[in-house]
Amino acid sequence: MAVPVWKSALAIFYGGTAEEILFRLFLMTLLVWIASKIKKAKDRGPTKIGVWLAIIITGVIFGLGHIGITGAITAITSDVILRAVLLNGSLSVIYGWLYWKKGLESAIIAHFSIDFVLHILIPHVIAPLFI
Repeated sequence: MAVPVWKSALAIFYGGTAEEILFRLFLMTLLVWIASKIKKAKDRGPTKIGVWLAIIITGVIFGLGHIGITGAITAITSDVILRAVLLNGSLSVIYGWLYWKKGLESAIIAHFSIDFVLHILIPHVIAPLFI
């Protein structure tokens, strides 16, 4: 049974806003702050390595956070966990880089756009063309 469009739209807004606020604004910022307490750059800010570690750690946690919804679709195996961490984590690294370089709004727009394709465009527009 297909997910109603309105539920897909809610998923887009949740992912694009709530997840970005939680993972980028709070978690990634906290990890960068911790890294900057360990080692500072010459300008007294965080080092690039510290920021990248924060982006990657946040990405892994972001990927792990998507295992629950994956469990609703299929059995959880080590391959499923690896896939969730790699796919969602890869997107999270992109969102983290955007947050670092361009700001929270850019990460939200990118996440929103990807979710629009995955939750609306593919299942509700493209897939019905092939049924």
